[in-house]
Amino acid sequence: MTNISFFFNSLYESGVSKVTSEEDKLKTKYLNQGMIWGTIMFIPNLIFEAVIGFLPATILNLTFVVCAIICFFINRQGRCNLARNFTFIGLDLILLTASITEGTRTGNYLIYSALILLFPILIKLKDKVREVALIFFFTILCLVVSVVACPTVGYFDGLSEQDAALMFKGSFLVSFGLTIVLAYIIFLITQKREVELINARVLAEKSAKIKLQFLSNMSHELRTPLNGIIGSTNLLKLEEHTLQQKEQLALLDYSSQHMLHLVNDVLDFSKIESGKIQLENRHFSLQTFVENLYNSFAPQFEQKNLYFKLIHNDANLNYNIDSDDIRLGQILNNLLSNALKFTHAGGVSFGISTTLLANEKIQIKFDVIDTGIGIKKQSIDNIFDSFVQGDLDTTRKYGGTGLGLTISRKLAEVFDTTLFVESEPDKGSHFFLTPIFKITESMVGPLEESEVVMKSLKGMNILIAEDNKINMLIARKFLLKWEVNLTEANNGKEAIELCRHTRFDLLLLDLEMPEADGYTALAEIRKLYPAIPALAFTAAVFENIKDSLLQKGFNDYILKPFAPKELNEKLFLQKQLINLV
Repeated sequence: MTNISFFFNSLYESGVSKVTSEEDKLKTKYLNQGMIWGTIMFIPNLIFEAVIGFLPATILNLTFVVCAIICFFINRQGRCNLARNFTFIGLDLILLTASITEGTRTGNYLIYSALILLFPILIKLKDKVREVALIFFFTILCLVVSVVACPTVGYFDGLSEQDAALMFKGSFLVSFGLTIVLAYIIFLITQKREVELINARVLAEKSAKIKLQFLSNMSHELRTPLNGIIGSTNLLKLEEHTLQQKEQLALLDYSSQHMLHLVNDVLDFSKIESGKIQLENRHFSLQTFVENLYNSFAPQFEQKNLYFKLIHNDANLNYNIDSDDIRLGQILNNLLSNALKFTHAGGVSFGISTTLLANEKIQIKFDVIDTGIGIKKQSIDNIFDSFVQGDLDTTRKYGGTGLGLTISRKLAEVFDTTLFVESEPDKGSHFFLTPIFKITESMVGPLEESEVVMKSLKGMNILIAEDNKINMLIARKFLLKWEVNLTEANNGKEAIELCRHTRFDLLLLDLEMPEADGYTALAEIRKLYPAIPALAFTAAVFENIKDSLLQKGFNDYILKPFAPKELNEKLFLQKQLINLV
């Protein structure tokens, strides 16, 4: 009995593995069941009719069985939609066969042809108009042939030939009328459903817009104080300190960066959820990228007395590639942060290897292997779900939003790969991904020391407009350290007035200020100096921020809390462009 059950289940599942969507999997399974049991029911009838020599019924049953078998074999190839369409065609053929072999006696069930006419209408008409039209045309053709070619034989006992023919034609007319009525009813239902879907879509878009606006505002409110904390920390790191002060400073730095990471996770999750994440192609050195990533984590592993191994062949890193180093770094940062968090003994291996090199493309495998707490088998499928960690104990003990791995996998998919995991409890975990990059140049040398040193901006006249005193204080200290000639404005209106009397080399404008915001200030100042470069200085994060700011006239932007190195590089770039002009 078990073997029989296994046999039928395997037949039901034929072709299911060859389709991807859940809808197609169910469709494949149900079609298989219908065709298999239909064949089983009709074969005994076929044999019986053939034995007694009743040719019309034999032909009719044989047509059904052949159509069912063909449909099953199409379906098991993973082509469930084609199999479904062939089912409609098969029903048409059965009706045609019945009419020709049994004559006008089919008048008693020809009325059900309304359903056959209706089947193609039930297909998504807007998506597959040509497909529906062909099946519908074939159905009508079969019905016309049925009426024209149907012989007047085999009519009911007690009915004259004329009455039987009248029943046949009457059934056809009733069938056609029912088809029109049912089609109209379905049209009304579909139209009503489309209106509901449009209204639901409008409401969803409105809700999404409100949510994005809320997140942008929250980002601004959270990032503004964070800019003060992180900026002050960066300034303190430039000074001399006692050993105890260095430890406290390191704790402050870690806590503020951790909070910024949590804020970014929530914002990135919102972007990914709405499908707004896009890669920005930049040229960068793979070797520099990997070394910077390793150097940023090495002290943290050392502090926990864990080993941190960078495993690679030098040849794997000797390439300049064209990709989004920020998003790639975000994935690997999440993986290394998790490995660090969940590992208490042993350590972590960070591996880079080349798996494919051809046609100016390189496929790199990134491995993060730890000896940490591992993941339970039943939890592996869930760890990539939003706001989910391995279990409640893990959440209580280690904290976190449960978004890191969700974001990492979604970002990996943007790179046309996926994030894989292998893990055993108490033995550790292995996360890896294999993105493909375009090579722009090979044999890149090591990073020069001069590239990481802050560049002097001596002689540059910069106007900064910022209404937050703490943010102004942080920015001022860094800008003066780089020998900038600095002028300050507390709002957009002051910035406009200052520009009426002084010509500046560059504007650094906060977007949200009283009196006049950054957009208004830039528009007014550009009337005086159309070519003056301007950088947006903002804590707000919104959809397509870079493109939006470029359209509003800004040359670039600095996101608060700002990284001193990023601010220095962008200002230095503008200085070079000014000198070229």
